[in-house]
This record gives sequence, C-alpha cells and structure tokens, in this order.
Amino acid sequence: MINNNRGFSLLEVVIAMALSGFLAMVGYNLYQFANKETAILSEDILVTIARFGASRILTRDLTGAEPSFNYISLDDDDGLPFFTLAKNEYCRQEKCSRQLTLEIKAGQKKSRSIYFIVRKTIGKEIQRYSINPEDVFKVGTDKSFGGINWEHATDRTISKSVVPESPWEPNRIIMLSSEIEFFDCNTTVLKMNNTGTCRVSCSISGSCDYAVKRPFKMLGVVDPAPSADMTFVSINGNSSLLATKYNICRPDKDLNCIGKIDISQGIHTTKTFYENLPYIPGTDPRTILSPVEVVEYYLERPSAESHDHLIELKRSTASLNGSSLKFGKSLTLMSGIKSVVFNRTNVSTPVIEYKLRKVRMRKSLK
Repeated sequence: MINNNRGFSLLEVVIAMALSGFLAMVGYNLYQFANKETAILSEDILVTIARFGASRILTRDLTGAEPSFNYISLDDDDGLPFFTLAKNEYCRQEKCSRQLTLEIKAGQKKSRSIYFIVRKTIGKEIQRYSINPEDVFKVGTDKSFGGINWEHATDRTISKSVVPESPWEPNRIIMLSSEIEFFDCNTTVLKMNNTGTCRVSCSISGSCDYAVKRPFKMLGVVDPAPSADMTFVSINGNSSLLATKYNICRPDKDLNCIGKIDISQGIHTTKTFYENLPYIPGTDPRTILSPVEVVEYYLERPSAESHDHLIELKRSTASLNGSSLKFGKSLTLMSGIKSVVFNRTNVSTPVIEYKLRKVRMRKSLK
C-alpha cells in the first residue's frame, strides 16, 4: 500500500495566499461601493422628502401669489420685470418669458431674494370682502372721505365684533384692490414705472412695449382700535419694491389716450386710493379687502467658505415693525440646494413655475 501524505508545496501556499488576498480586496471594494451607493440612495431619499416639503410650501405660496402681479417691482435675470402681467393682450414678442434664479455666487453667503404677496387663508373668514366706494365717504353735504371703516362706532361697522367672518382686524396685513383694471402707462410689458410712450394696443410683433391693465392696489395694515381705516406700509424699508405709482389712461375708440390720471406720488393712503379711483359706467365699482402675508425666499450658506451642500433654502414672512414690514426669523425648508429657478412662460398668464436643483454628494463620498 502506498500512502500519499504529501503536503502543499511553497508555490501552492503562495498562490493560495495571493488568491485569498485578492478575494478579500474584491470583497472590501464591493463593501465600500455598497456603502457609497447606500449613502447616495439615502441622501436622495432624504433630499426627496425635504424637497416634497419645500415644494408643498412653494406651491402653496405660488398658488396664492396673484396679488404680487403688477404690484411688486422686481427684475428677472435679464433685467425685465418678473411680475408684469399683461393679460389684456397676448404677448407676441421675443421677450415674453421671464426667469429669476436664486443662486449663490462663489465667495458669497447669500443669494438675491424673491418676494411674494400671498393671499392668506384664515379659517372660515371671508377672503374677499367687498366694499362699495360710496360707503367710505361720510354722509352729508360735504361727502368728505371718512375711511374704510369710518362707521366703526355704529352697527354698520365691518369689524369682527359685528361681522365675525370679516378679515378686518387690528394690525392685520391687508391688500386693498379694485375690481376694475385700468390701462396704466407706468406699467408696460418690458418696464415698470415706464416713462416712454403709452401704447395700449400691440400690433407690431417683436417690438411692442404696450401698457398693461392693472387694478388699483394698496398694501396696508389695519389701524389699531377703533380701526376706522388702514395705513400703507412699505416692505422692509424698500420703497421701490412696490409699484405704487399710476398713470391711468382713458382711451378713445382708436385706443389713444384722451385723458390721464397721474398719481406720481403713489397710492400711500386709502384717501388717495378712493379719490382717484376711476369710474367706468356699467362696470363693478366695488373694492376688495383680502388678508395677505408677505413672503421672502432666498438661499444662504453658513459662511462664504462653506461647502455647497450646506446651502439652505430659506423662507421668511414679514410683520409690522414700526412703520414698515420687516422680515423676521427665517424657516429653513431644505439644504443642499444649488439653485432655485422661477419661470414664467408668458407674461400674458399669471403662472409661475419653479425648479429645484440640488447639490450632488457623490464626489464627497469617495
């Protein structure tokens, strides 16, 4: 009988050790790769959750942002008025679209801001409280202006004590606007506070900067008790942000201006609002009170040297501070945002779309 007790040769041992090392290295790399992909997947899931939260708030604000149009004077990326709304005629020129981008440049801590005036939902309260212009003037021979709620001491008051669903409450931010829209020579397709010619119709494609229609508007705060009227407020001390000036055109049958109402000092009181409110026979003369909130969006990083994945999308609301609206502590909606792009396909429609671009983390995980 022959016994085969031969062991492993040195060569075989070396080969076995090399093979084991190779398999171990492959396994480790697979483990590392799996960890990276899991981290990236987890990041995407977390960002998606955060994005849905941010998107829900953004969508809600944009849905209620109608009061912003033709009242907030804010340029887009190309220097065109972002909130111009020319729904009286379809825009047929090259510069009909708008794009406004929130993005932090290298070495900077904060992006530019975009602002919205958002119609606020407050329980069961009336969101559009109608007022007949005649009711703001006192009864008597002089018919002097009294204020929106000058009868606050009678049973004809619009205060919540008598009208529980009224939005009229001391210190609340209110938008006063007319139901009728007028040709405003100061607000055109390509420029707010325009000083050029006032064309109320466009027949030349690609070269027409025509006047748009907009209602009288005034952003104010309900005065403290007895709340007989409301007071105009500017946003964060920035008097140029609100387009308060009007140059109303009264066109003839050929759409030429035969008369103008020039409010060069702006509508800063309800008295100016109602005493200059044009009347068009056969139209609804009522004015509307709507509770609103003023919202600011911007991007910010902890410091100018911070990495992009630390950039946060911020949302802040304004409240009355002294004689103006000032923005308080901001809410962080999500982090890791590279940019937010707001788009309007055409200034003839009040539709704002947005796109969130996030910072990818794959390289930092290697």
